[in-house]
Amino acid sequence: MAREIRRKAMGYGAVPERLTGAAFVQEDGADTIVITDLPFTPATGGVMGYVLRADDQTIAIEGETDESGAAVITLVDDCYHVAGRVTISVYITSGDAVVQCVYCMTGSVYRSQSGSVLDSGTTVPNLSQLTTVYQECLEISQELTAATVAETKTYLGIN
Repeated sequence: MAREIRRKAMGYGAVPERLTGAAFVQEDGADTIVITDLPFTPATGGVMGYVLRADDQTIAIEGETDESGAAVITLVDDCYHVAGRVTISVYITSGDAVVQCVYCMTGSVYRSQSGSVLDSGTTVPNLSQLTTVYQECLEISQELTAATVAETKTYLGIN
């Protein structure tokens, strides 16, 4: 899967209409969301990101506050495993347990130009390799079945 999300920021509900203090940064192979101009300083461990993938699975990502007080979320590989629509939201929590959504965006995870659905570095076996592995598994299964039948007959005293 291509490690890229086409983005469109959106505002609704408790999400600020103006997201001028939010940046989507791509560096060192990682996608990071940095949100400045927060309404309050998050408590320790008070930055959480949630990525809703196209398969309706939600990936929770614990963020942090950097030295300037900005909320920082770095997306993990699980965010890219399914092609299709993705929604990312970031919440901050104060020391008084006040929770506020400070960022929300929708975008798409899409396949690379090569059509590959796997990350680089993953080797996809060809059909002959898969057939060989299947035949080996089938032989092992047949041997185990025969051994189980023989053991059962011995145990029951059936010749």
